[in-house]
Amino acid sequence: MKKSKKIAILIFLSLLFLGACHSKLTNKQKTDQNMTVSQLIKKAKTANKKVETVHFDMSLVTNSLGKKKSQTMKADLDYGKASDNLEKVSGEIKTIQGGASNYQEFILPGDGAYFRDDKGASWTYKDLTDYDVDPDYFDFLDIVYSMKDDLKLKDDGDNYTVELKSQNVDLLSLFEDELNLSLTGYSQSSMKKTFDKENFRLKAFELKMVSKSRRSRISIEVESKYSKWNKVSQSKFDAPSDVSDDTPDSSDASNNINDNQEFSDVS
Repeated sequence: MKKSKKIAILIFLSLLFLGACHSKLTNKQKTDQNMTVSQLIKKAKTANKKVETVHFDMSLVTNSLGKKKSQTMKADLDYGKASDNLEKVSGEIKTIQGGASNYQEFILPGDGAYFRDDKGASWTYKDLTDYDVDPDYFDFLDIVYSMKDDLKLKDDGDNYTVELKSQNVDLLSLFEDELNLSLTGYSQSSMKKTFDKENFRLKAFELKMVSKSRRSRISIEVESKYSKWNKVSQSKFDAPSDVSDDTPDSSDASNNINDNQEFSDVS
């Protein structure tokens, strides 16, 4: 009997223990008087109920103890008509650290999953049926909705941008699941999310953190851009034809229902 197995595609994977989070903002622009945060969130909730597919590009740069690591991820997501459960995914992750590079590509067409670690290599198949991608478009939106009372809004012309209005917001408790990050000790941070003024969909996300201790300092910068709402071609999710015969035993791959596939780590 075919079992279901959840797969988590993570761009950020290791926990960083360095300091308690205290947010700090320097932008003092006044909130746009023609649109309130509550009104923006109400419109965003309505508009994003109709989102079925979306493309995103994300980057992560980490500096720790003089070592720099950068990751970029681009992916196409298909949530289907319900817009709550992820049905199909395709994308790639590139990592550069210490002069070495790593590449991971994946296609999850709705029945099974395909992976490869080189652009010209054959694909490896795994017998998976349930998919989960972190960071998730709708989970990011839910976080914004939950922060309504802690946000201020400004009109950037083509976009509405929300930022923190207080220094007393624990960003890590909000984003640790999506970004798989945990900081302990003193930290400075800022966050900015941008909504398209025309369609009220999440367009960009920025998060910056700096943590310090007596022995170390770490900085993390996350940037993501979202586009192609409901315009992603279904061909992006087609199962590849060049699949390697050296494929893991599907019965072994589905023994653990809650197992996660991890693509990289941050250290």
